[in-house]
Order: sequence, then structure tokens, then C-alpha cells
Amino acid sequence: MVDVDSVARRFVADVWNGEREETAYDLVAGDCPGLGTTGPEGVLAWHRDRRSSFPDQRYKIVDLLVDGERAAIHWRAAGTQMGPFGPVPPTGQVVSYSGATFLRFDADGKISDIWSVNELFQVLQQLGVDFLPLHLCLRVWRRREWSAPRSLDRRRPAVIMRLAVERALARTPTP
Repeated sequence: MVDVDSVARRFVADVWNGEREETAYDLVAGDCPGLGTTGPEGVLAWHRDRRSSFPDQRYKIVDLLVDGERAAIHWRAAGTQMGPFGPVPPTGQVVSYSGATFLRFDADGKISDIWSVNELFQVLQQLGVDFLPLHLCLRVWRRREWSAPRSLDRRRPAVIMRLAVERALARTPTP
């Protein structure tokens, strides 16, 4: 039987913090969802993408709870934005935020599922994004008074959110 606590800690240290990326091949199952593909490569793609924005980002485990084949990690992260983060150009700003990640392990003791939540809006605020236009856009959209282009599917909040963030960035002064 695998020690879920130590595997979760090793995953954070080696994969998230980039100390030994190759560890992902030992810890992550082939069918684990990732960025664009499954398995270790998909998980590494997500973390490489994040490190391209915040190359010095480090995760610290605040609390780790284990229940059988599941682990819940409360973490804090901090790093300097040196590359683009979504539509936000590099700012050189140091950001810190927290989140929680939930891991599920398969019968072989490998991570078979990863699900995370974090404070994305807090990160964007620390990067200087003005959320007033975003708030107003979403408020109007909720009332269905927003006149969307015909090509835009009004049922897709992610599209609305992306457009609103782009509009917010357009109004945000560059530091």
C-alpha cells in the first residue's frame, strides 16, 4: 500500500516546484487529466505553462489531509510574473495566493485525478488588472442586456469572461 501523504508531498516538491520534473512519470497515472493531454505529460504541460509565467513560483503546503486513496492539499504559492499570464503581459510583479488541490490515487498508488481551486482574481488584482469593467460587463450580461456579436454564443460564460478581462486590461494603465 502506498503512503499517500509522502507521495502528495513529493508531488508538490518535485513536480510543482520543479525540483525534479521526471518524478511525474513515477507518480502520475497514464489516464490522469492534464493540459491538452493525459498522464504525466499533461500534468507537466500545465506546470511548465505556469512556470513560463512565474519562473520562480514556489508552493508551500499549509495543510495536508489524507483519507484512504484521497489527499487534500491546502497550499500557498508566490512568484514573480516574468512571462505572459493569459492575456496579462509580463509585469515583474510578485504575487502570492493560496488554493486547494485534491488528489485521487489508483490501485497502483499513482495519482489518477487532480482537481484544484485557487484565488485567480486575487492574482489578477495583484498584477494590476482593473476589475470594474469586468464587473460591469458581467452584471449587464447577467441581465441579458449585453448586446453580443451574433457570432458569440451567449450561453458560454467563459467567452464572456475572456472578453471582459481583455476589456479590463485595455483600460488598466501599464505599471
